Amino acid sequence: MPLNKNTRIKKILEVKSQQVVGTQKIEWKGEPQWLDVYRVPISYLIYNKYNGRILSRTKSLETQNQKLNAEIEKDFKTIEELLYASHENRNKQTEANIRKKGQEKPGIITSDGVVIDGNRRLMCLNRIVNKPEKLDTEKFKYFEAVILPANLADVPDEIRRLETTYQMGEDKKLDYNPIEKYLKVQELDKNKISISSISDWMSETELEVTKYLDTMRTMDDYLDYLDYNGIYTQLDGREDWFLSLTKWLKGFKGEGSKRAFDGYKEADVDDLQLVCYDYIRAKHGGDEKRFRKIAEGQQSNHIFGNRELWGKFKNFHFERTDPIKDKELPINHDAPDLKSHLDDRDKQFMTKSGQHLKENLNDRISELSNKQNQNEPEKLINKAESALEAINIKADSFSKEDTQKQLRKVVNKATELLLKNDVSLVLKQSFDLLDKIDINDLSNEEGDKQLDLIKQINSLSFEMKKKLGG
Repeated sequence: MPLNKNTRIKKILEVKSQQVVGTQKIEWKGEPQWLDVYRVPISYLIYNKYNGRILSRTKSLETQNQKLNAEIEKDFKTIEELLYASHENRNKQTEANIRKKGQEKPGIITSDGVVIDGNRRLMCLNRIVNKPEKLDTEKFKYFEAVILPANLADVPDEIRRLETTYQMGEDKKLDYNPIEKYLKVQELDKNKISISSISDWMSETELEVTKYLDTMRTMDDYLDYLDYNGIYTQLDGREDWFLSLTKWLKGFKGEGSKRAFDGYKEADVDDLQLVCYDYIRAKHGGDEKRFRKIAEGQQSNHIFGNRELWGKFKNFHFERTDPIKDKELPINHDAPDLKSHLDDRDKQFMTKSGQHLKENLNDRISELSNKQNQNEPEKLINKAESALEAINIKADSFSKEDTQKQLRKVVNKATELLLKNDVSLVLKQSFDLLDKIDINDLSNEEGDKQLDLIKQINSLSFEMKKKLGG
């Protein structure tokens, strides 16, 4: 059972009167200091519920009115489970190492027993004590740590600096769920911590910190769009898409970008944002490279850089996805496991819209490639030939009116291109086509129609012959 704050303060004061087991150099209030390390009973300590490793999880729970209090055993266990699940394989390895070698690196705690650095190590010690596996657990009942000369609430900015430096400084954030760093930067910004300070604490450039803030705003807007406000678990696995989209939105702001199609408006950028939200939700785009074809780079390199392509892409998208979203069931915000409920909702959207999203993006990327190769006709003709050769004429859809109409359109376009270069070749092609018609295929049912067409061909041929003096 976790101890309350006053009891923890009293117990930790008693620990400070006992033997020092080492020293640790840390920066405290702007000065590097050597502080004593003590062996603190793990029963005197509580987890930091806003630990950067699980920030998205705890905030998501609190959005559902599950305010976590680490002094309550149920919540203490919840935080412990979140810590373990945050990087299960790594935690298993750490626990195995501690079982074998003991705690190798001291942590940092406040005078009221909140762990600032070492939540994961404390979690492993608690797990070992609760599941000893024939080990003598006595040595695992203690957490070696520096005891800061302040309670958690006494110097909040200094505590935030230490938390951020030890949790996310240097390469430590590589071990975290990618979304956590965006939330951490947002939290610091809301607490009036300057960009330069955040940059220093996280060992990042100020430009990178600003990018984190901008991207987090896009993420929040996405959650608001889906009515998932504050459920940060729904951002998992979507970081790269949000980074790209945020850059596009920032670049196209103000209707003056040369990278978008000429004459675009803010309303077009709004549409771009909504279309991309659906791709992000379905985790579709093939891969980051294909998703970037929507709006990344110079004007000629992406769909949003061409008015005609963008119009096709946008219209196809909304025509297919709007009916799907209109039929979605309302969100049950009181669901006992809201994450699973929303995951299932997103999965159903993915199942129903995935093929449309894939087809639309692939078709527009293909059209974009064709436009980029417009000065290389041989390459485009080879692609067209390959596509036609791949058609299965036995497929049911081949005989459908729309398919045949589209095929005639392709033939007419090819003939139009030939006419611009060589009329004789078109005449030869026309003769070859007529010659390939098996007389036995002429239909009695459509005899009048076919006879009329033959007469028209004969009449046209006579006029051409007369024109040439024949």
